[in-house]
Amino acid sequence: MTNQARVILHVGGPKTGSTYIQKRLRLAPDLLRKKGIYVPVLPEVSLMAGNAKLLPVAIDKNASKSFMRAFPYINLSELNPATVVAELIKDWRRESEVLVLSAENFRSSHAQVMRDLLPHGTTYAIKLFIRRQDSWVDSYFNQLTKTNDINESIDQFVTHMCESKEGRIANPDWYGQYHAWSKAFGHCEVINFEDAQSDLLESLLPSEQFGRLDDYPDLPPEQVSIGVFQMAYLLQLDADTPFPDFILHRNAADAAARTLDLNMKRSLLSPEARRRLQNRFELGNSRLLSIIGKDNDSKLLEIEVESNNYCDLNELYNSKNYAHFQERTKQILTQ
Repeated sequence: MTNQARVILHVGGPKTGSTYIQKRLRLAPDLLRKKGIYVPVLPEVSLMAGNAKLLPVAIDKNASKSFMRAFPYINLSELNPATVVAELIKDWRRESEVLVLSAENFRSSHAQVMRDLLPHGTTYAIKLFIRRQDSWVDSYFNQLTKTNDINESIDQFVTHMCESKEGRIANPDWYGQYHAWSKAFGHCEVINFEDAQSDLLESLLPSEQFGRLDDYPDLPPEQVSIGVFQMAYLLQLDADTPFPDFILHRNAADAAARTLDLNMKRSLLSPEARRRLQNRFELGNSRLLSIIGKDNDSKLLEIEVESNNYCDLNELYNSKNYAHFQERTKQILTQ
């Protein structure tokens, strides 16, 4: 294994199976360590799925609302990224183990900083998981709305994302990510989520290096996204709704959707928003596919401008089904 990577750095992106990978890595870390795979966990953030997720926060001195609610005792101004790295690697047996660091909140701007922070004189594998931007936006917007990290329409979300480069909210500029991490570390492996989702752990820890992990425990499937009725309801809440009240509304909406069998998944991305995504990311996608030798697979990242799964929110709000759903949600809230 002397010519193989001694550090695997999983740099995201979010909504490409990262939470599944991170939680699965944590199921049996002792078993992984016997196979020469070390997944360190910092005690103060042990409830966090991504074992390196504190690093981007320490670098930027910025964190999501969800992060600060989960870890209110962390003082961002006092976080030192070099100290975080030192804690993560202090028990790593460099000669016999591969260190795995995973955080879906890494950004392009973190690449060179991470290269400077991490040990030199070792070999790295940089893993970037990607996904078609329209599918990615639907999933990411759903998550951020569900956790009350944002309070805006999906059209506003897409506009802000296309106009800005990076920030607290991720940006699916896969070419920009690839370019930054390749420049910093000399290489970056791009993994398509759609191709890898049947065995995400294998994509991160390839069997040719670690052997098959067939005996390693798996995670039960879980429902992580909410349906379009719940999304529509949450988007109508006031932006200043206190988080405990927000959770009460979300739970009531979930219960109402189950009661009325309205837990359907639909895309809120309008054709106009899809064209905006296409205009913003099409060129970068083409460049990336060319670099990784996927020129002939142009549909890999082809954004669908017209979708049969599109749901117009205005039509939904004016429907009888939504009126029944809203009434049922109010009844549950007052019980």
